[in-house]
Amino acid sequence: MITLWTDPNAGRRHQTSYTTQPSSGLLDQTYVTCLRELGTDEFDKLVRLFLKDGQTRIDGLRAAQTTGDTSALVKLAHSLKGSASSFGAGTLAARCGELQARARAADAAEDARMIDSVDAEFVLASAALREELAPDPALA
Repeated sequence: MITLWTDPNAGRRHQTSYTTQPSSGLLDQTYVTCLRELGTDEFDKLVRLFLKDGQTRIDGLRAAQTTGDTSALVKLAHSLKGSASSFGAGTLAARCGELQARARAADAAEDARMIDSVDAEFVLASAALREELAPDPALA
């Protein structure tokens, strides 16, 4: 991924690897591998930040749905979609995109169902990302 930012021709070479289509697994390992290029400590920090902020966004989605704040719902879904995409969590990103698009319809029951779906995918993606973290030496 770093190469894509620093080498103008890299995007052409890797174009098929970086799509918005969900992979068959929970995480597209192409993205995980590229993020690992940052180093173990930085990768772990990013994963932990995603886990913390992701849960905060899920909670925010529920609060926005409860209060009928469609604007916040759309913004939070968009934000979580971007974060999920960065880690190759394609299914989570797709669910967030669906919620973002449907939230404008202001159907409270459908919004609640979609938030549950986003939350379930977040739990699965979070578990997969926790597996990617470096082992804690204190537990060894």
